[in-house]
Amino acid sequence: MKALSFLLCALVALIAISPGLKAFTEISTVMRVEVQPDAWAHVKETYVVRLDQADDVETFESLRKYGQNTLISWRNFLPILRYHIASSLTPNNTTISARRLFEVSSRTAEIELDYDVAEPIFSSEKVGSRTKRFSLQNPFLNFQRTASGEALLSGSQSFILVLPPVASFDPSKFIPSPTQSDGSTVRWSGPASGVWRISYEIEKPLGDEVSEYFSTLYAQGVSAIPAFLPLGLVALLAAFLFSRFAKNR
Repeated sequence: MKALSFLLCALVALIAISPGLKAFTEISTVMRVEVQPDAWAHVKETYVVRLDQADDVETFESLRKYGQNTLISWRNFLPILRYHIASSLTPNNTTISARRLFEVSSRTAEIELDYDVAEPIFSSEKVGSRTKRFSLQNPFLNFQRTASGEALLSGSQSFILVLPPVASFDPSKFIPSPTQSDGSTVRWSGPASGVWRISYEIEKPLGDEVSEYFSTLYAQGVSAIPAFLPLGLVALLAAFLFSRFAKNR
């Protein structure tokens, strides 16, 4: 009897919660990160899913047309949706858009999450008179984690990094190894895991360094004028008195 009572309770609980279950299949998740020369980044995450139940199609359309277009409301529908590149600060300029991909199928949908990371995602250090090296800060990768704490890309996920056009780097030295590299764009397609090591260098043009040097020198000269102004006035007064004395002689 106890076993039967337990099964009945479990069945009632399942019936009670089943209307709220979301049934979808993740087709792909692409995280595209465009890095600015100052190491700040704009991120676009594109989620493509298949809505497995007719009710979920209706829920998707209702949320898209009439719901609150916020990360929280969309996460209630699509729990895999989140900031995959994030610091301890809330990202800026977040926008969310959603649409049906009828060209694929009537039950295929796409959600895009755009935002600016609130802090530089690469740390920088000076390695030459005109050269800075930028290194990825692993904590900014809000990926799934393995038992040992390594950042993990699942088989349906891709990570695209668009580095500044002026950056110089060797993708063969990146860890893990990229799936593809084309110009300043580097791509990883899952599955992949590890402690990610990505770095690049930017060399400041010689003309910029010369211009910066003279700008600094000029600023220092202007700031020094007030200190030498009294001496200049004394010198002018002395010259005036000397000229008057010379005329009188």
